[in-house]
Amino acid sequence: MSISSNTRAIKKKATGKGEGGLSSSLLGLNVGLEIQGLDLSDTLDPATVDEIQNLLLERQFLTFPNQALTPARVLEIAKRFGHPEVNPIQVGMAHHPEIIRMAKRASEPDPLLSDARTNGSFYARPSKFVFAYCDDPSVNSDIICSSMTEAWNGLSKPIQDFLEPLTALHSAASVYAPTQENTDLYVGRASSQLEYSDAVYQTSEHPIVHTHPDTGLRSLFINPAYTQCINEVAKKESRAILDFLWQHCARPEFGCRIVSYPKTLSIWDNRVTTTMLTEHANTKARLLYMVSTRNEEAINPSPIWPTPSQVFA
Repeated sequence: MSISSNTRAIKKKATGKGEGGLSSSLLGLNVGLEIQGLDLSDTLDPATVDEIQNLLLERQFLTFPNQALTPARVLEIAKRFGHPEVNPIQVGMAHHPEIIRMAKRASEPDPLLSDARTNGSFYARPSKFVFAYCDDPSVNSDIICSSMTEAWNGLSKPIQDFLEPLTALHSAASVYAPTQENTDLYVGRASSQLEYSDAVYQTSEHPIVHTHPDTGLRSLFINPAYTQCINEVAKKESRAILDFLWQHCARPEFGCRIVSYPKTLSIWDNRVTTTMLTEHANTKARLLYMVSTRNEEAINPSPIWPTPSQVFA
C-alpha cells in the first residue's frame, strides 16, 4: 500500500493549511498526527477513507479535533474501516452494543485503570482499529500512546535476535477477574458495566515479535495489562525480561500523548500500539465512547515481507 500524494501533502503541511482547509501537526517525533479541518460528521468518500487509513498505517495514532459527533456517528465512521466488534466483557450501549461507554463519575473509584494495554490481546485475533470520542468538557480522558514498532526498532540487534522466536501468554483475568474492587462494575452500580462470562478468563498465546500485515514492519506484541509470561523461559527469567521491556516501551520517544479536548475523535492501530488513560485523581470524571473493529488475521510472526521503503514508496 502506497501513501498518496494528497495524503503526504496533508502530513507535510504540519504548520500550514493544506488543500480544502486541511492542516496537520505532529503529535510525536515518529508517531501520531492531528488533522484539522476535516468534518467527520459529513459522509466520507472512499478516497478520504483511504487517505485516513494510509495515514493511520504510517503514523499509528490520529486525532481529529472539533468534531460534533454522536456515539452513533462514531460507529458509522468505524464501519468505513472494518467490522465493529461487540465486546463480550464490557457492556455496550443498549441500542448500539458495539459502542463501549468508558465512564466514571467524579470521586468514583476506577478499578479498571491499570497499565498500558493492547485492546483484546488475550484473544486469538485482537482488535484492528480503535475509535475513541469525547464530547464532555468536564471530563479528563487524555491517552498515553506507545508505538511497539518504534520500541522494536529501539532494541539492539542481539536483543531482537533473542526475542524473535519467543511467545507470550496473554490473559483477560489479570484485569477483569471479579474482585472486591470491581464488584460494582459487575452488578451495575458503576458508570461503566462488565458482563461476567467465560471471556473474563480468555487466554491466547502470541509471538512476542510480529509482522504488520499491511506495512510489513516488525513490532513487539506485548503489554503490561494482559501479557502474563514468556512461555519458553523460567518464571523468574520471564519476569525480568518483561520488566525490562515495559520500561523500554514506555520511553517517551516511542510514543505521544493524545490530549482529548472535548469533541476530539482519536483513532489508533491496535495491532502495533499500546494505550493508557491518564490517571487523574478520583475527583475527576472520565467519559469516552469507544468502538473497535474486528481483526481478520491472527498475529503473524513471519518476517518475510517487503522492506519499509518498498511499502511506503
